[in-house]
Amino acid sequence: MQNKPVFIHSLFRTGSTYLWNKFRQKKEYYCYYEPFNQFLSGISLERPFAWSHENEATGRVGHPDMTQNQLFEYKKLLEPGHTGVPLFKKSFGFDDYCRNEPHPDMKKYIDFLIRGAEEEGKIPVLQFNRSALRTRWFKKYYPGSVNIYLVRNPRDQWQSYVSMAEEQNLDIFLIMDLMTAGKNRHTSYFKSLASYVYLVEFHAEEFRHEEVVYRALLDTYTSDELYFIFYFTWLTALWENACHVDIILSIDLLASDKRYAERAAATLEQNDITGRSATAAADVSKGYSAQKKSSQKNKISEHSSTGIDLSDARPRRYPEHKLPARRMDDIEKMVKSLISRDHGSEKRDFFLSKLSREEKKFFNLSPKSLSAKKTTVFKTQGEDERVKKLESLMNRFLHLYVRALEEKGKTQQLQQTLIRIKKSYSFRVGKLILSPFRLIKKIKNRFAGKSK
Repeated sequence: MQNKPVFIHSLFRTGSTYLWNKFRQKKEYYCYYEPFNQFLSGISLERPFAWSHENEATGRVGHPDMTQNQLFEYKKLLEPGHTGVPLFKKSFGFDDYCRNEPHPDMKKYIDFLIRGAEEEGKIPVLQFNRSALRTRWFKKYYPGSVNIYLVRNPRDQWQSYVSMAEEQNLDIFLIMDLMTAGKNRHTSYFKSLASYVYLVEFHAEEFRHEEVVYRALLDTYTSDELYFIFYFTWLTALWENACHVDIILSIDLLASDKRYAERAAATLEQNDITGRSATAAADVSKGYSAQKKSSQKNKISEHSSTGIDLSDARPRRYPEHKLPARRMDDIEKMVKSLISRDHGSEKRDFFLSKLSREEKKFFNLSPKSLSAKKTTVFKTQGEDERVKKLESLMNRFLHLYVRALEEKGKTQQLQQTLIRIKKSYSFRVGKLILSPFRLIKKIKNRFAGKSK
């Protein structure tokens, strides 16, 4: 790999498309949009794009104006007569969300994308929204890469999920939250969460079938539970990334704190990364020689993010949230206590040492806040609660099954009606009456073709 890649990691609704587009506007970068997005299995040369990049469409979801479609960079990789980006697998998105052990298929896929950028003579930039708990994998298998984690104020981020569902009828972000936690409920990352909130693990060959199931589940959760799941994921991801990535960027502080924004711009410009890369590399590279570690640090410094201007970052601020501030505060206190307890004081201090002073203050993260006695917003699920939740889910799915049967019945009735119409006397007479006109039109078209 001639140019070491830049990997952007984040959760949804953080401004990641904004940051990705900033790189894309520079000619030296070749920028892939969401390489783990499930839509990549459905595009082809005939239909290479999943969304419109027109202002009306991008404005609906709060994305920046674009001169070309988000998936444009994948078009050159598509094969005639085949659907999907080569080597892409649906499992990369959520099934493997927490997988940090060797993953040859994912490595081949990322290598394939990097080669595609190098063929254009450009530095590859890959922007992920489904990789937040895999950054240690990226650092291990791409030791010279620059990894950026973009983070947003959790309350506004979650409200963005809620508002998209309520205002735009786009509940997909809430659904993918349930999917992330549910599919990975047995991993070390989500084990504690699964003790307090009922999580459902469901796998299907096609994402659309999983989406239907998790959408059905959505109505069975309270707003308290949904925010508990979200904030648990948010803090777990921040903790993981602070310990492994090279650069952390707070989209809110970029917009509100001039000194923070200037320092971030300088970090991107110089790739100085305030020692984070060396520490993170040491954590994931035990067994590498000191010479290799030194070489890795030098390779990182070869990057240049020249001209990436983030001064116009403007994340939406919400004056009100779905839940009262006090309720959100209680949920956050409980999550901090749970996650801090799971990691222990030594890892807690290491995590905090990786955050800037502004980040710790803005996100209310300190030894005191992380070691505070947990609140009792949620209790460990007993057998009665689990049974009650399971009954609620079964009832929900029974309604869905009945509705599906009704829809199937309507389809069959329509098909039978069409068959009856085609067999009817009036339909056959109509065909007979129209046949001379069809013949004349056919002859006319053939004659017109010869005259050309």
